[in-house]
Amino acid sequence: MAAKDLIANLRYDLSCSICLDYFTEPVDIPCGHTFCKACLLRSWEEAPTQGICPECKAINESRSFIENRELEKLTHTGKRIRPHLLQLVQGPSICVEHQKAQRLFCEDDQKLLCMECFVSKEHTIHKVFPILEAAESCRNKFQETLETLKEKIEEAEIVINEDKNNMEQCMVKAETFKQMIVSEYAKIYQFLSEGEKTHLECLENCRRENWEKLVHSEGQTSQYIQHLRKMIRELEDDLEKPASEILRDARSTLERSKALLLQCPKPASQAWPRCQIFGMRDMLMTFYRDITLDPETAHSSLLLSEDLKSVSIGSIQQDVPNNPERFDCIAAVLGAQKFTCGRHYWEVEMGDKTEWSVGLCRESIERKGQFLPAEVFSLTGFKMGDDFILWIHDLMEAFLIPEPLYNLGIFLDYEHGHIAFYNVNSGSLIYSLLNFDFQEPLQPFFSPCLPNKHSIIRPLIICTIPAHS
Repeated sequence: MAAKDLIANLRYDLSCSICLDYFTEPVDIPCGHTFCKACLLRSWEEAPTQGICPECKAINESRSFIENRELEKLTHTGKRIRPHLLQLVQGPSICVEHQKAQRLFCEDDQKLLCMECFVSKEHTIHKVFPILEAAESCRNKFQETLETLKEKIEEAEIVINEDKNNMEQCMVKAETFKQMIVSEYAKIYQFLSEGEKTHLECLENCRRENWEKLVHSEGQTSQYIQHLRKMIRELEDDLEKPASEILRDARSTLERSKALLLQCPKPASQAWPRCQIFGMRDMLMTFYRDITLDPETAHSSLLLSEDLKSVSIGSIQQDVPNNPERFDCIAAVLGAQKFTCGRHYWEVEMGDKTEWSVGLCRESIERKGQFLPAEVFSLTGFKMGDDFILWIHDLMEAFLIPEPLYNLGIFLDYEHGHIAFYNVNSGSLIYSLLNFDFQEPLQPFFSPCLPNKHSIIRPLIICTIPAHS
């Protein structure tokens, strides 16, 4: 048999039939076959039958094995001498230039040298070693790298095992979190359902009470009208009586007429509950938008802050360009943002300001002269005596509120044609505009309104909401 075949057989005899590499911690099993300890244990873990031999399939029910220390030593020795044996069999390579055996290695140039190459000027200052010594050094480096690579494989396998464990836990955790989320939303649905029921019951009670007040007021007013008509007929009859009869009952008739004239019936006042919905502002804040003012649209009497977050009425009109976007009749300014889709929410602080108008308008709103009501969807507030009145511009509808409105929230759902106004301080809905077909971009609308002698002048301030709100 050729020497090369003997060396190949040596490698085969010292190799594990599972990993096809030199034995590592070789162990013998009862059937006579030998494997790496780790390879055998891994094979047994993966095999459907316990203790089966990976090679001859013999059953080893006790899963016993014996460590083969002598084979481990022989494997170590075989690994080290194999390269030297191959070198002896192959013999030295021949230098093409000098036709001499190359027995040296230049580390700088990474090439084999013969003696004549070595003594040449080209390699006099280079690091040159005997070829076997250089190869041994290289093998040592290979071995170090090999060990490092194997360690990396072990580390990677640990990661794989952790990933497999985490994959199992992932499904469990996902299901746990799913149950937690479903449970939390179920609580919210329950709270909302109970809140809705309470609000509707309260609304029905208020409707009934208001209806009873109106019916009672209508009855009293109808009775008052009957008394007036009776008094009118009596006076018409007295006008046709002789002078003596007119004078006889004149004082009594006039006193009764005066009493009726002093009465002043008024429509019954109505009271409606606040629509305070649990967690509404927290939900609205998910749609918060950072609104800024567009100075190109501001009326010349308005003063805007440097950060374009507040607007107030100035004492004199400013010298500004009369560009097409600018209002020239209404003391108003628009937000820089234009909305064509989506849901959006922002808040405006009015404080104790006595006149203001805030909301949204169509992009096509008339900037020169008066605009049409249908172009604006705003809430206007103004103080009249001791009462504070809110006016829905688009609906031309006004109503009293029990207290001034200090902070206003505005919500837009463009696709559903929905605009809502909220009292931020009380956390309640003021009014909702529903089912509008906007058909064009909308912009935030702000007007501090022209003051009168009784006005409290304050700026309108667009609130900056902290990131954690």
